[in-house]
Amino acid sequence: MTFNESIRRQARGDVKPHEHDGGDISGEIVASSLSPRAIIGLEPGLGVTVAALDTPSDQRRLAQFKCNQVDDHVEIQAAVDSLPSFGGLVVLLAGTYKWGEGNTVSLSDNMWLRGQGATTICSTVSPRVGAITWFELTGDDIVISDLKIDGLDVTPAINDNGVKIFDNSHRIDIQRLEITRLAATATSAAIEIPGAVSNITDIRIDDCYIHDTDAGIGDSNGLRGGSGYRIRRNIVVNITGPNGTGIALDDPDDYIISENFIDNVSVSGAIGIFLQDGSDRGLIINNHIANINGDSIVDATSFNIIKGNLIRDGSGVGIQAGGEATLIENNNIRGCDEHGIEMLAGGDWNTIVGNVIVGNGQGTDDTFDGILINGGDQNNIQANTIRHNAGANQHKNGINISGAGSVSNLVANNDLLNSGRTASFVDTGTTTRTISPTDVVYTENAEAGVSVASTSDITIATTDVTGIVAGDLLVAETWLRIFNESGASRGYTITIEMESFVFAEGLFNIADDDHGVFRFQWVLAVVSASDAQVQGYLNYNLNATKAGFVTGTDVVMFDFSSSDLTGTVTVALKVKSNNATTVQTAYNNGFVVRKP
Repeated sequence: MTFNESIRRQARGDVKPHEHDGGDISGEIVASSLSPRAIIGLEPGLGVTVAALDTPSDQRRLAQFKCNQVDDHVEIQAAVDSLPSFGGLVVLLAGTYKWGEGNTVSLSDNMWLRGQGATTICSTVSPRVGAITWFELTGDDIVISDLKIDGLDVTPAINDNGVKIFDNSHRIDIQRLEITRLAATATSAAIEIPGAVSNITDIRIDDCYIHDTDAGIGDSNGLRGGSGYRIRRNIVVNITGPNGTGIALDDPDDYIISENFIDNVSVSGAIGIFLQDGSDRGLIINNHIANINGDSIVDATSFNIIKGNLIRDGSGVGIQAGGEATLIENNNIRGCDEHGIEMLAGGDWNTIVGNVIVGNGQGTDDTFDGILINGGDQNNIQANTIRHNAGANQHKNGINISGAGSVSNLVANNDLLNSGRTASFVDTGTTTRTISPTDVVYTENAEAGVSVASTSDITIATTDVTGIVAGDLLVAETWLRIFNESGASRGYTITIEMESFVFAEGLFNIADDDHGVFRFQWVLAVVSASDAQVQGYLNYNLNATKAGFVTGTDVVMFDFSSSDLTGTVTVALKVKSNNATTVQTAYNNGFVVRKP
């Protein structure tokens, strides 16, 4: 193992102290496992230590370089410059180091600058009017880790940067930094890759804590070009400046953004994760994004995977995309003010599958959709679960294929129960493909509650399924809740009818001031125009006591004949009480009939 390989692997935690592969280990240094005295005693030429003015005296006495809180960047740079040509380690001991205005510390090939965690504070003078970039990195195999950068929150905002990485840099590790109170502008950031770059690869930004500052990872334009970026397990919270992003990329390829927590990016128009200008072939997975004063994820690029993210309580769209061939899968999006997922014009050939989209559209009632396709073509929208909330502001539509410019999108097998105040599914697109115009039918007429104070049948829900032909298979299901506040235990008869033929009926008892929840499922196989077979299944909760069912079992199967099978099948859910009273209420949570 060579020197620079050892340094980089140890910084990442890939090897334990003095573990090696049997190769050359001359000059191997493992600062993370050494006591301050052991660090101070490093062999000259292989690593150096730097002490702050307030470093404990026994450690400061043995340090090779000593700072005095006036232009401490000078002493730190001298320590860096003292390393041999093959690189080495600079250890900043615990204490506070103060940079002068407009100054930086530059690191180059095969260097590791390491602090002692949050007790190593790289700060500045106050008050000040000049901007600072604390560290600039140019070269290969550079590590900076385990220290805190504190800009002291000067006013007005100036162009502060915590760490800058310049072009022609490879295999850069930024590990376990805390960065706070920078006075940043829209063109500066806690960690930044500025300007036009073309030759940067393998950048790793892991386990950093960026908080209460004006800028996150990447300025408003994002970390520039290159490839192989890994941004993982960072906490980015309380970003208040004009930068307006938690994590932003501009044109790198083949990257991973994973397991980050981004919360409270508060400037108007903020973005949680911003992917722009050709940031293709990325994995954006398992991030938690909350309270963004704008859109939570904006993806203007292509060939990405956006998967497993928890997005909540933003003031804009949950996920907004406009590129090609991206997979948007298994994200949980809730409580955002606008659309859950929005696909813009140019957003073609994308797959939107398995997402849970609940209670968005919070900004304005009956205005925003669970999923909006607004000009995209040939997108595949399947197996998503969409619900509006129970409060004042709700989704307008569950899924909205909007406008003639939305061409040949596929919509199938989505759960749209209670998904939109206006409609569950709206299609004004061109040649939208669904399994059938009647694949999924929802009846929510009892949403506000229907009194069942009658000993006669009350129809809670009914629907017609058209286009039935021999060989079809229908799957139907419904959920029903009954609340009994009549003052005594009551019995209820619940009936499922198909073409006026009762094939499921049960009598249930519900105690006073209690409720029963019932779920019915049944399958109808159309054998021919005059013959069909039905199998039904009933599930009820323990709050109801089943007194009877027409077959004596929970599963029924029988032949069903009707001359109308090859046309329209009418399915109805009915309920009646065994006692006429005004304080019994039924709620139908959804009535679904579909052709699988």
